[in-house]
This record gives sequence, C-alpha cells and structure tokens, in this order.
Amino acid sequence: MRCLAILLLFSLPVGALARGKAPKQLQKAIGCLVAAPFVQEYGLKPVKLKVGDWAWARYYVGSIPGISDTSGEFYIAVYAADGVHGELLLAIPNNRGGFDAVRNGYYLTKDGSHWTADEGNGGYMLYEAMGRFATHLARRPRYRLHLIPGDSGCTSDSE
Repeated sequence: MRCLAILLLFSLPVGALARGKAPKQLQKAIGCLVAAPFVQEYGLKPVKLKVGDWAWARYYVGSIPGISDTSGEFYIAVYAADGVHGELLLAIPNNRGGFDAVRNGYYLTKDGSHWTADEGNGGYMLYEAMGRFATHLARRPRYRLHLIPGDSGCTSDSE
C-alpha cells in the first residue's frame, strides 16, 4: 500500500501539492474579489467556478515586468478544476484594511507548459506579457481557497 501512495505522489504534476495555509492577505483579497458581481460573472463563471466553491490559486504582489508600475497590487490566478483554464484577477489594497476589486482580468489557458492570456484589458503585446507572467506564476506555491465573499473594507471600481 505504501508503494501505491508513493507512486501516486510522484505521478502528480510539479507544483500540485498545497504549500500550506493561504496567507491572510491572500484570503482577504480573494474574498473582496469574489464579493464583486463583475468578478462572479466575468471572472469565475467562464472557468466554471462560483461563489462557495473551492479552487486552487497562486498569487504575486508587485509590478509585472514589462508592465507599468503596479507595486502593491495583488495578482491572483484562480484555476478551473480542469487545470487547463483560469482567470487572473487583480486587487489593490485600500486604506480601509481591505481591497479594491479591479474591473480587469485575464482569461488563462494552458498550452503545454506555458499559459496564454486573453479577454482582458489591452492588446496583443499586453496579452503576451500577461501570458509570460502567468507561466512564471505557475511555478509559485499554490493554495486551496474557499471562494466566499468578504465584506471588511471591500470595494470595487464600479462603486
């Protein structure tokens, strides 16, 4: 039985194991994002996720190479259950202790070992940069997140 467990462990894709409990700020950011109706409709629904689901996610805080200065901004990739699709969501910490959900995101598709980005704000060059970023992000630790709306200090750019 132990051999079977080891075999199953080694058959998982690189990065498939959880890296511990999600950081508090990541949980707060995803709660603020999920609370925004536009994220529910245009961020979660296209990747067959909904409020209340659990999803794998990776995140990065700061500026993306080749993109304007976005220091402090949270970039959170939420992955569909199929592991081939995802959505890159953006949130900015605000002065109320929460996050502002940004009405901008990128639909992600895995192509071999690379990710591509589209259906976001920008044109070809920006999609290319975001695809490279999503590929780099896929090497970072991932966390299992409960997609439940937060309410403490959350706003969206539509308010």
